Amino acid sequence: MKRKLISLLLVMLLFISIIPVTQALADGASTRAAMTVRASISSSGRITGTGTSANESKTVTVTLYRQSGSSWIYVTSATKTQTAATVTATTTGTLLDGAYYKAVATCKNDSMSSPITHTTYYAN
Repeated sequence: MKRKLISLLLVMLLFISIIPVTQALADGASTRAAMTVRASISSSGRITGTGTSANESKTVTVTLYRQSGSSWIYVTSATKTQTAATVTATTTGTLLDGAYYKAVATCKNDSMSSPITHTTYYAN
């Protein structure tokens, strides 16, 4: 009788310990695919931000900045929201000769608390 009671308690403990894991999987916490984000700047001033992950709704924003002293001045940006494995936002800005630029791409989906960011630099 004592063995059956201990066995029953162990089985109940096992089931209770599985509940949080099952809930986390249902919420997508452990099943979310890795996300990659890339920013690029071409010599013509075309900036591109690309976010790649599972086929889900995501928002990609790419922003171009020009350096002015120790500050970064906003030039232009583009945003695209789409349900796809890869989402790309793109636009074109005017690049001034001799200037230093950075493009910042961010990607966020509904299950993330903060976006993933990638920055690249370009000297014209």
